[in-house]
Amino acid sequence: TRDLSDFDSVVAIDDAFLPGWLDEVGMLDAPAGRSAGGNIRDDLLVPNESGKNDLGDFGFTQADLDAMADAVDDFVRGGGNLVLTDDSLRALEWLGYVEAGAVHTKDTYANHVSFSVDDTETYGHPLAADIDRPGAAEGSNSRRQTSEPVPIGYCVDSDVCRTGETSMPQWYVDRPAWEAAGGVALGGDGSDGASDSRTSFGEMVVGNGVVRILGGFQPFPTTEYDHQFGLSSYAVTDSGYVLLRNMLRWENAGQSPDPDLDDDPVTPVQVPGSNDLPDDMGGDPIVPEVVRYSGPGRVETAADVSANRFGPEEGRNVFVATAGNFPDALAGGPAAFLGNAPILLTGTDELPAATRTEIERLDPETITILGGTAAVSEAVESELADLASVGVRRIGGADRFATAAMVAEAAFRGTGGTVYVSTGGDFPDTLAAGPAAGLAAAPVLLVDRDRLPEVTAAQLERLEPSRIVVVGGTAVVSEDVAGQLAAYGPVERIAGSSRVGTSVAVSADAFDPVPGAVYIATGGNFPDGLAGAPAAAFEGAPILLVGQDLPDEVAEEILRLGVHRVVILGGTAAVPAAVEQALQDLLAEAFSTDGESSSADG
Repeated sequence: TRDLSDFDSVVAIDDAFLPGWLDEVGMLDAPAGRSAGGNIRDDLLVPNESGKNDLGDFGFTQADLDAMADAVDDFVRGGGNLVLTDDSLRALEWLGYVEAGAVHTKDTYANHVSFSVDDTETYGHPLAADIDRPGAAEGSNSRRQTSEPVPIGYCVDSDVCRTGETSMPQWYVDRPAWEAAGGVALGGDGSDGASDSRTSFGEMVVGNGVVRILGGFQPFPTTEYDHQFGLSSYAVTDSGYVLLRNMLRWENAGQSPDPDLDDDPVTPVQVPGSNDLPDDMGGDPIVPEVVRYSGPGRVETAADVSANRFGPEEGRNVFVATAGNFPDALAGGPAAFLGNAPILLTGTDELPAATRTEIERLDPETITILGGTAAVSEAVESELADLASVGVRRIGGADRFATAAMVAEAAFRGTGGTVYVSTGGDFPDTLAAGPAAGLAAAPVLLVDRDRLPEVTAAQLERLEPSRIVVVGGTAVVSEDVAGQLAAYGPVERIAGSSRVGTSVAVSADAFDPVPGAVYIATGGNFPDGLAGAPAAAFEGAPILLVGQDLPDEVAEEILRLGVHRVVILGGTAAVPAAVEQALQDLLAEAFSTDGESSSADG
């Protein structure tokens, strides 16, 4: 139902192909998939001995196919995002990105992805965002089902089920070949034992662009893999949909389908992936960048963060919190991320113009108010109701502890997962915890230094966590409170010698070295960081804190992560220009023009 012209990549590739080619493939594939003749796309891509295929007027010579391969390759290298699912993984060989014979298929009852590589879960990667969340069933090898061969929910004929007649094809790339070509393996094909050697989910940087693969999403029905009920297509699971959504997210101003890139190169742009491209891929060095999301005040900064990371979309939700204090917005950050929603700020009794303008741009269906009427008045709620096509809901308790507990109640189910616990008395530790909690599908609950509030304890009892992460040292959460928390699950404290050090410790615990982004906020005051958590989690990025200069431990953590993009939250009054320059110098050295990285990991 989506208009594909919304996706620049589709429009760009269509312009680069021979006239009408993509239209004909889409039109002809439908009947071909269920005919004895097999799949027409095979005939289009495999010419016969005469250099033509058997489709008459729709046939192309090998030269035609080579030209189209060049067009797709130029599109990717120019900054495009090429997403390949199911049997289209064969294009990796067609385009020369992996060696011949590296792409395979196997029969499976249902398509899966194992979010585990070498016994390490990959849920923390941006492409796996929002997968490991409450209510989503997980099998062995951190396996999630991505499509279903029996959409009605069961197989009527048990003999048919057992004999595999409802099976479907699962595509994958030999992991050694994928990694030799510069690919990052993020998941196997779901099988026990051999899953690590079969990459069905991952990404590969090519030039200024990226190729992303999902080997089991929605296979094309053929006579070999057909429904016993005669259905026309397989059903995509929620996990499959979320994965595709993540893979389609791509903001790249340098994207270009220009086939003459050598004569008219595009400006290098930022892409998620390694700077050390194999020589045979011809990749240009990634140009690092430091950007600043800011405005004249905290309200405008939050609107700028939203404008840079979120756009209008069907079902859009927006979170709104008071600009006057930190607890409600920071506790709501992980929930906002799970809902793919920005956090915007308001006065208690008046909706600021910048917030109204941004909400009007986003055109949300729903608006979620964080906090009670003492934080966001009924008058502002009434104004917000006029801007939401469906309505407004409020998540607010008697105090900050109750509001955080109510956010957890509304957004997180008890699944034996992780819970982050931070002080409700100050902002830095909760700010640093936000993106990590979001990516872990974990709530942030608040405590006093020497008191475990009853509402917090009640939520812990409901959530039954398998891991409780106390963020901050004993100066903010006492050993006595940590001991009380232990009654509800295993407790682990993550802390540094200062607020800056704690932000680094949270990053080191939750974020692996996956090239991407880091967000920077001042550790001196809370306003500019309030809207940062969902935006940072959206990019798979931690929030690190700075003062009037760039702390050595923050610089070292940036180098460890290997990021190429730094986002500063707030203006120069919050994060000085000198810090911005130091960050630029750090990235320039880490991503030198010869492609060598000076990161802590080499």
